Amino acid sequence: MQRSGASEAMKQHRREYLMEASGLGVFMLSACAFVTLIGHPGFPVVHAVNDPHLRRLLIGIAMGSTAIRSSTRHGASNPARI
Repeated sequence: MQRSGASEAMKQHRREYLMEASGLGVFMLSACAFVTLIGHPGFPVVHAVNDPHLRRLLIGIAMGSTAIRSSTRHGASNPARI
């Protein structure tokens, strides 16, 4: 019995899929942390930065830097490293 193309691809690329999943997990956890730290009324950032647009900008910068850092760490910027 032959294996299907999808299961063979999964077997061959399991490491890459796990790296993608871990990167997405790190990004989602950091997104939750940044939104909580910058947007929750109980934290001092809300009182220090009154403009909600500026707080959203801070969240975007934090999440963008996380995405850039995790993509370069996992080799997404250089496919030859995978």
